[in-house]
Parts: sequence; structure tokens; C-alpha cells
Amino acid sequence: MPPGEHLENDSQNSPAAALTVENLQVSIATGTAVVEAVRDVSFRLKAGSTLGLLGISGSGKSVTGLSLLGLPPGGRDSLVRGSIRLGEIELTSLAEPELRGIRGGRIAMVFQDPGTALTPVHRVGRLLDDTVRAHHDLSRSEIRARSLRLLDEVGLADPEAAAGSYVQELSGGMKQRVMIAIALAGEPSVLIADEPTSALDAIAQDQILDLIESIQRNRDLSVLLISHDLGVMTRMADRITVIDGGRTVEQGNTRDLLSDPRHPVTRALLESQRRRASRIGPDLLDRTSESIPALRLSGIEATYPKHEKPAVRDVSLTIAPGEVLGLVGESGCGKTTLARCVLRIMEPAAGAIEIGGRDVTHLSDRALRPFRNQVGAVFQSPGASLNPKHTVSRILQAPLGGRGRRERQLDLARAVQALESVGLERGHLDRMPSQLSGGQQQRVALARALITEPRLLVCDEPFTALDVSLQNQMAALLKKVQVEFNLACLLIAHDLDVIGQIADRVAVMHRGRIIEVGETEMTLGKPREEFTRRLVDASQRNRTEIPARPSSL
Repeated sequence: MPPGEHLENDSQNSPAAALTVENLQVSIATGTAVVEAVRDVSFRLKAGSTLGLLGISGSGKSVTGLSLLGLPPGGRDSLVRGSIRLGEIELTSLAEPELRGIRGGRIAMVFQDPGTALTPVHRVGRLLDDTVRAHHDLSRSEIRARSLRLLDEVGLADPEAAAGSYVQELSGGMKQRVMIAIALAGEPSVLIADEPTSALDAIAQDQILDLIESIQRNRDLSVLLISHDLGVMTRMADRITVIDGGRTVEQGNTRDLLSDPRHPVTRALLESQRRRASRIGPDLLDRTSESIPALRLSGIEATYPKHEKPAVRDVSLTIAPGEVLGLVGESGCGKTTLARCVLRIMEPAAGAIEIGGRDVTHLSDRALRPFRNQVGAVFQSPGASLNPKHTVSRILQAPLGGRGRRERQLDLARAVQALESVGLERGHLDRMPSQLSGGQQQRVALARALITEPRLLVCDEPFTALDVSLQNQMAALLKKVQVEFNLACLLIAHDLDVIGQIADRVAVMHRGRIIEVGETEMTLGKPREEFTRRLVDASQRNRTEIPARPSSL
């Protein structure tokens, strides 16, 4: 059924709408090319309801969300056509000064990654004060009082302490709560939530979804929820609009649409969700004969400046050659801090780090160079970790450092080989990161990690920005290269399904300590510790419960 017919049916059932989008098209200029990021998107968000905008990575979901606020990628170099009506106001006809008064006021957005959306140079209190001031004529004391009430409303236990903190000093869940508080500061009627839980652990995800539901009820908000997570959609959305290739391809009541999907992309997402529980690759091999671990951590402690309590406390772990160790835990428990220590981005306060039997804990930068090539890193957001001003070719060859003509030729050959090992082609070498999809960007990040032929991979939440089908593909690819190159891997993830697919063993981290370590099936299937049980239970609650097909079919 064409998108227009769906919209006509919706209008008959509910003439009033908080937000109506018809035939939206967004063209983005990138250098000499013009990308049609959104080609024909239409949907209607009913007042007081939640509409899910669902699609695979690169389908145009986030571009659509940003364009609703008049903030399409590329800014003035972008062309937005079609109709966007907020109530009875046509937003596409407004000049920027008029739109600025509505943006953040009547319509606001919660971004996917608050760590990059919020400036790190000001304290949270100032960020919130400035937003309140922009939308309300209040005294300084009234502004601060309202800011603290907002921080309390989003569930921060100590609003005063949060207001005095910098964003980088907060956990992922706390950052997202601050982001929600800022979005609410202008008292909007429509809230756009773009992948609001994709970077959070299962417990924090559960809490944030509860928070959004509570705020929606209390404030009578209309919510446009952008996500690739079918579990989130099933739990939160009244209706779903599916986007593929920048076009609306299917929409309807959540239960009806998921029980009887018509479009191939919807069916593929559901099938990918069903396959997530299956394990990828061989079971854990007998590595008792390996005498030298690829990585050994002994009593690692790490503390950030101005923090009294260590972020990492007395952590000891080993990873055998060819083994994948999954590291799980709540947001802010110290997982990424531990990874920074392993990568020697951060100096541990105590303990020892051994790579291939060599203690590298306190080596100088110069002495450490040979060992940096033995450890490859894949980070959570490839869009942030890949230099946006460099081509893929330059990004891949940067770790090699060839200077002479012959060395550069060899480096280029290795770059091509690395690309092919992750399923990309030579033609991708001349592209910029912005010209790649999310899945392609993460493949380039993996190729960059592999190009120095490391013995250890550190992967910090490498799949959170990807839809479930791409997560399955990237998990299979990671397992493939890990086995092919006999790599040890420290895999940090909050998604227990991903860990179950790939990891041989699991270490559970809680408040900076390792509280449980064991083989994956046993640790996640029969956890010993109460916190591990909570993590597993929250993960199971957030999984998709696919509605049964109608009995008449």
C-alpha cells in the first residue's frame, strides 16, 4: 500500500495530529556530489502518542529527525522539500529566526550520543541554565531553580552535584538524563528521541525508557521515537513507520505491523532479531597449552583527576591467544576506562599490563611504539573515530607510516588487502567517511585496526550505532577475522546477545571491579552474582516479543 493511502486512513481515524510530514525530501551536498538522503517520507504523529520511525542503518531516519528541526546535515548546503507541519504551523516556510523560536520550545530532540551533543567545556548547570534562559523570561535564581527541578524530574539522585559536573564526568545513563532535561527545558509538545538508549547497558536502557514513558504521561507529550531496535519499538511505539532508502515503505499499528510485515526490510529486521541468540563460530578451544597470554592485567586501578573514588579497582584478567573475552557491566562501571588503560591512552594508577608477556605499563611513548602495533582498537562511534577530512586510503595507511615511494606502494597494497578482509572494495579507498554508511564506516575502523597485524583487538561497543541486521553481519565479520588471524579480543558491549554470539568467556564489571568471570553460557545462563542476574533479567525484558501472526493467516 503506498504511503499516501496509509496517511489518508490515519487522517480519517484521527484528524488532529501533533506533527505531520508529507513527501519529505532532503538533498545533501558533499563535495562535488549531491546525496538524496531522504527521497519521500510521510507520516503522522498523533497527539499524545508515540510513533516509531524504524529502518536499517543509513535508511534516512536520523536525517529525517534533524530536518524536522531545520537542522539537516550539511546546513545551508542541504535542500529540504515537502511539508512539515507542527500542529497547524508549516515549518518549511519559516525563516531561521522564527524557526529558532520553535526549535527547543515547541519541538525538541534527544540525540543518540549525548557525549558528543553536549559541549564538554561547560558544567551541566550552565548548559541547562542557558537553555531555560533561551525559552523563558526569568531571573537568574528562577532559572537555576528550574534547572535543578528538571534534573530532579529526569531522576538524577543529586541535582546539585550533577549541575556542578562536566558532561565527561557522568556515566552514559546520567548523560542521557541530562540530555532529556535539556530537551524538556523549553516545555515542548513534541519530543524527537533519536536512538536514545542504543549506547546504554540493559539496566540503564530499561530506566531511560521508563523515564520517557513517565515524562510523556506527566507532560502529555507526543513522541517520535527513532530506532533500529525492535525491542524498544515493541515496548514504546503505538504505531510504526518503516523507512528504507529514504522512503516510507510501510506503516501501521505496532502489533499488526510486526505480526504481519509486508515489506522485505521489516521482515529482514524481524528475522535478524530471531537469529541473534545463535552462536557464531566454533566453541572455546582448549588453550591450556598456551603459556603466554595475549593480555594479562594484574591489579589495575585507574582514577580520573578530581575524582576521589577510582574508576577501576583492582582488576586482574587474562586473555589467551585466539580467545574472545566479553566485558559487560552497567554504564559508568569502568569498562571504557579499563580499555583506555589497555590501549595506554590512560596511565593506570596501579597494577601491571602485559602484552604477549612483556610489561608495557610504564613504558615511554617512544618505547611503547612497537607494542602499539600489537593492539588494534575499534571504537563505539566510527563517525567520531575516523578523521572526517581524510580519505579511507589515508586513514588506513596512517598507522603504517611509510615514507619512501616503495614503502607507500606497499602500504597501499596492505590497505587494499585490509579493506577486502572486511568485505569492502578498492573503490572505497577514495571515499570520505561521510560518504559511507554506518556499517561501512565500522568496517573501515576494523580494517584500520587489522592493518598493523595486531595480536590483540580491543573493541569498545563496536555495534551500538548499527541496526540489528548489520549488528549480525558485523558480529559474524569480527568473529571471522578473529579466527582467521588468531586474534585475542577484549569485546566491551552492553548487548548480552552480541556477547553470547561471539565471546568465549565473560567478565562482569560492577562499580569498577570484576565480580564474576566464566564461560559465556554458564555466566549468562546461570549467573552467581545478584548484579549479573539483574543485568541478564533487564536484557531479557528489553528483547523483542514478536507478536504472533493472526490466526486467520
